[in-house]
Amino acid sequence: MPQATCLVTTRIALHVSGEQEYPIAGLPAPPDMRSLSEVDRLNLPRTLREFDLATLNQFEAVRLFIARAAAVKPGFAVTEANAPAVAGIAGRLHGMPLAIELAAARVKVLTPDQILARLEHHLALLTAGSRDVPERQQTLRGAIAWSYDLLDAGGRCLLDRLSVFRGGFTLDRAETVGGPAGEIGGDILDRLGDLVDQSLIRPDDDADGPGQPRFTMLETIREYGAEQLAGTGQDHDIRRRHATAFLGLAQAAAAQLTGSEQRTWLDRLERDHDNLRAALDWAVEREPTVAAQLAFGLWRFWQQRGYLNEARARFASMAGMDWVLDPVDRARFAEAFGGVAYWQTDRLTTVTWYDEALAIWRERGDQAEIANALFNRAYADMVEVMGGRASRDTLGPGRTMLLEALDIYRSLSDQGGEGNIVWGLGSFHYFTADAATAEVWFRRSLELHRAAGDRSMEAWSLHMIALAEIAQGRFADAKTVANHALQHFYEAGDISGVTLVLDELAQIAVAEGDTTRGGRLWGAARHLQATTGTTLADYVEQNYELFGIATPNRVMAPDDLARTAAEGAAMGLDEVVAYALSAEGGARSDAHAETSP
Repeated sequence: MPQATCLVTTRIALHVSGEQEYPIAGLPAPPDMRSLSEVDRLNLPRTLREFDLATLNQFEAVRLFIARAAAVKPGFAVTEANAPAVAGIAGRLHGMPLAIELAAARVKVLTPDQILARLEHHLALLTAGSRDVPERQQTLRGAIAWSYDLLDAGGRCLLDRLSVFRGGFTLDRAETVGGPAGEIGGDILDRLGDLVDQSLIRPDDDADGPGQPRFTMLETIREYGAEQLAGTGQDHDIRRRHATAFLGLAQAAAAQLTGSEQRTWLDRLERDHDNLRAALDWAVEREPTVAAQLAFGLWRFWQQRGYLNEARARFASMAGMDWVLDPVDRARFAEAFGGVAYWQTDRLTTVTWYDEALAIWRERGDQAEIANALFNRAYADMVEVMGGRASRDTLGPGRTMLLEALDIYRSLSDQGGEGNIVWGLGSFHYFTADAATAEVWFRRSLELHRAAGDRSMEAWSLHMIALAEIAQGRFADAKTVANHALQHFYEAGDISGVTLVLDELAQIAVAEGDTTRGGRLWGAARHLQATTGTTLADYVEQNYELFGIATPNRVMAPDDLARTAAEGAAMGLDEVVAYALSAEGGARSDAHAETSP
């Protein structure tokens, strides 16, 4: 029958002439919150952030779960209490019908919250399917084992090794971790193609750039592969390959997080954040040097992308381990832990670690590192001033350190380093209530950082210029500069920077008489601060006590502040940035435009 058309459902492509493949995804499901970046979570629609029942019921995966759960437990329904767990189950299982049916069968003995908690180990939970279906469909493990057993030895070896990846992988890293052709039965690209054909991995459109195709693996398949890998005795060596590969990524990215490619590298780290976490978890227990180097390479990413709470927990845990590190690695670990503590306004911890880093670099005599450590240590004293707990005299030793660092950077002809110190000296004047002098230093810092191509510190210079102008009552000028800073931070994906600038714009709105706008921006900043762990944002508000500048929480009636702050907190990140930039006199499109009044 030459005109016949056949519709075939199959796990493996037939590879016959005229075949047209149509991949079928899982049922539409709520997003898996664990797999989302902080930026993605902050941008979720309000109905998903709040687990609106009507919205959840629109997902077929949720409806399937409810139907199957009601079949084993009559009267089962999604309520406000269990909605987050039901959404989490459907999202975690990526809409896979068999997995959802098996999970729903467990409501006979477990609550949705208990099921979700146990999904960390999918294969142990997702059993006990209907007896009137083939045995391989009665448990998820059986379904995967049936597919796994159809692979040749090389295919099984590669799948096992790929299980060490979390959240996807690129072709080059698959080659590094998978090993040579002789071990996996052929060229890596061909072998990956075989696994794609058999629906065990799938291409991911979110590639890392030209020549870097990306692949993902369902968590249930990854868990099965990890079990098999553990049984081969190769687990340690393969995980070491994985950790080494991602240490290389972290180190390459760390050097790019201040320049023109900042957003590209932050996004690259974000895509592989779960891999980086997995590498760090493994290294903490087995390779302290790798763990310390990874932590140092990642801390600025964690700060900029709003993972400070996670970073703090990780550093605190690592600091409690009995590690013996090379002095350079110890100094860099100390710098990173000090930096995280600084952003969370823990001065005691900040000073302890910054002092250790400075002592190590002085002993080694590395001038550039000494200058950087002096800058860090000097700025740690600013935390006390920001909180209103210190006098001008308290900053004397810090100012001396800044001047020593300035001499070093000038001797090295390091414009970026000099810009940092000039910025620090501007902060000394700002936090001691001399805003006019501070502005002069901040503008010089802006010039130096632009010349050095440091986009990150360019934004921080703009931020401080805006603060100095607010302190002098030049609110129109401050709005223009603050909007430029906000554009910089937003375009780079630097959530910590966005959080601080929203506070500045809140103060400006109040000064202009728009308290509703001020309350919304203030509430958005408080929400971002709590979500990301950027405690330092509190001090932007407290510092206005130095200059008598009104803040939303001091001039608004409590009920009005609560209402408008809740409105601001409910906005997604993109939404609140657009709102902040939307007022008359907003930012120009050229973020490099002159900021002078």
